[in-house]
Amino acid sequence: MQSLGKYDEAVGVVSSMLEVDFSTSVAMLRPFRANADRVLAEVKAIAASGIADAHRHAEDAAWRTRWLVALVTAAVLIVAGLSYAWLALAAERGVQLTAEITRRGIAEQEALKLARTDALTGLVNRREFGNALEIAIDAAMTAGRGLSVVLLDLDGFKDANDMHGHAAGDTVLMTVAHRLHSVCGDYATIARLGGDEFAIIVPDEGSTGDAMALAYQASHVLHQPLAWRSNTITVGASIGISRFPNDGVAGSELLHAADIAMYEAKRGSKGGVCLFSPSMEAERFERRRMEQELRDGIGRSEVKPFYQPIVRFSDGGYAALRFWRAGIILVSGY
Repeated sequence: MQSLGKYDEAVGVVSSMLEVDFSTSVAMLRPFRANADRVLAEVKAIAASGIADAHRHAEDAAWRTRWLVALVTAAVLIVAGLSYAWLALAAERGVQLTAEITRRGIAEQEALKLARTDALTGLVNRREFGNALEIAIDAAMTAGRGLSVVLLDLDGFKDANDMHGHAAGDTVLMTVAHRLHSVCGDYATIARLGGDEFAIIVPDEGSTGDAMALAYQASHVLHQPLAWRSNTITVGASIGISRFPNDGVAGSELLHAADIAMYEAKRGSKGGVCLFSPSMEAERFERRRMEQELRDGIGRSEVKPFYQPIVRFSDGGYAALRFWRAGIILVSGY
């Protein structure tokens, strides 16, 4: 019963609530609605202001980003352009340096070649021949074999040079170098010592046969005439030969011995070949001693000339004068 009473009470409360007038309820809620509308308008205004500020800030940030990108791009392009220009200059400089190094290398090779060879004939010069001779002597001494030095002096070169000019003389020297190469090949070292004097180093195995055969072949080849413009030039060579170790163990000694043999060949008959012997040096020394004594005697008036004419029986003319000087007869032809 008590529960039923409570139920009736609750129904009564609900019924009283349902009996409230709607207009009265609306009037009661109107202030709250106006306040809510105001608050909502303020919120919308704040939101709109915030969106505009955010948009403006976003635009500013976008422009700043664009400017930064443009500046970075310009900087990158400038750096790239400068790098390209620097690389181009470096490459050009590298090409120039390579060309300069090449040019200097060629110039050094040319200078070295000029220092070692004769500019006209292309043969080795006197200095390089001396070095080659010392090396050949050391090699021959180590191997226990011999070598020969062949010295050539051209006969008739001065006359050809005087008659046809220096250009003809240069042609003769170049032709001589070519002909000596054709005779010796790579077998021997050929040099132009200066003027019309040439030298050859001939290695051998202990005999003079190779050097003598080469000297006679060179003499034969050099005597052949050569054409110069519309003329023919003929020269020869007087050849002297010295032997290692018989005639010397140093380069200067071998050259001196070959020089004596060459002048002996020239004195005997031009165009000859002569092998050095110690007696040649003794005879040469004796001739020089006699010449010096004659000069000294003439200077001291110890030598008086006496003249004896040589008369031809056919017409009675003088053929020569014979000069007597302290027992030495000198004949001068008319």
